[in-house]
Amino acid sequence: MEKGFVIAIDGPAAAGKGTIVQMLTKYLDGINIYTGGMYRALGLKCLRKNISLDDKEKIIEIMNNSDINLGSGDNLGIVANVYLDGENVTEGIKTPDVGIAAGKTVLIEEVRNAMVRRQRELADRFINMGKTVILDGQDTALIYPDAKIKIFLTASQEARAKRRQKQYERQGIAKTLENVLSEIKERDTRDFSRNVHPLSKDPLNDGYFVLDSTDLNEEETFNIIKEELFKRGFINDKN
Repeated sequence: MEKGFVIAIDGPAAAGKGTIVQMLTKYLDGINIYTGGMYRALGLKCLRKNISLDDKEKIIEIMNNSDINLGSGDNLGIVANVYLDGENVTEGIKTPDVGIAAGKTVLIEEVRNAMVRRQRELADRFINMGKTVILDGQDTALIYPDAKIKIFLTASQEARAKRRQKQYERQGIAKTLENVLSEIKERDTRDFSRNVHPLSKDPLNDGYFVLDSTDLNEEETFNIIKEELFKRGFINDKN
């Protein structure tokens, strides 16, 4: 199996990226860099400090004075923990309000550029150690354009809304499917139309391996990705 390369996994909200990334990271004995978690950590700090999400300059100031890290030392492990000023906020950043705040911060070009720089440096460090790095988030191919394989994981809005609703239920958050679907639609509109690095509207033409998991379970989705890695010579077998 090839070592020291990047797999970039992009796609819209609630497409199942997080679960598949964990499965893939474990399978490849790789490193999971949860890029979206860094924006969520920044969003969390802004909420804690009651910073207006429309105050661009203040958000940039907060970012410049925050220590946002993934993992600990040289071992991120299968699940990338997110640290904010030394505090493990991995669970605390999963709430809907933090997700909305993160979506605001990502629209700020200065924030985006600074985060991409940090994430690229982190990926380079692990590649130099011979690790397979799996970038998990949105626009991960932007972070590492030389990724050996770019995967665009998607699903219908209805399927993604059902998955997100189940995530909320596990967190003890009660939301109707109608409300969650509305959230997904609003998020898609924002992510595909933002001025700062929008999600690809034509991922196939942009060089992605596109996988629609609407009618697939997690195992089926994972097996298709393994098949693609095998075809491209990144793994020696599919077991």
